[in-house]
Amino acid sequence: MRFLVLLSIVVKLVASQISYKSCTYNEICASIQDCPTYQSYSSLPFRNWPQDVQKLAKSNLCNNEMINRTPVLSVCCPSPLNSRRCGIQAGDRIAKGTVAKVFEFPWMVLLYSRTDRFVCGGTLVSARYVLTAGHCVNSEESKIISVR
Repeated sequence: MRFLVLLSIVVKLVASQISYKSCTYNEICASIQDCPTYQSYSSLPFRNWPQDVQKLAKSNLCNNEMINRTPVLSVCCPSPLNSRRCGIQAGDRIAKGTVAKVFEFPWMVLLYSRTDRFVCGGTLVSARYVLTAGHCVNSEESKIISVR
């Protein structure tokens, strides 16, 4: 019994020495089992994880809580992408037939370059990502500076 009390004290002391980071704006603090970065290792004991993955997990600790006397470690994980639903169909999507109305195709964007002109179009695939052709972004001359 004394051993268990002593072990509990030692574990609490060690846990208090661990520093927990604040997640950045594009991360969330999630249980290590729920983070895609570590999911392939979550069925293994931590000591059997590759050293680089262990180091990464330790450096990304953001919370330590107990649930039913079991420690639950949380790590900063990349925020999941927005909903898979990327737009509202507002028309028939006719190309080269009629002029599109403003906001008719909310998933379409124009890419504006350094040379003060719109160089290409693209498709909004989430709030942060645009899909466009490779030639639109492969030269310094067509460096994209804004999206509209």
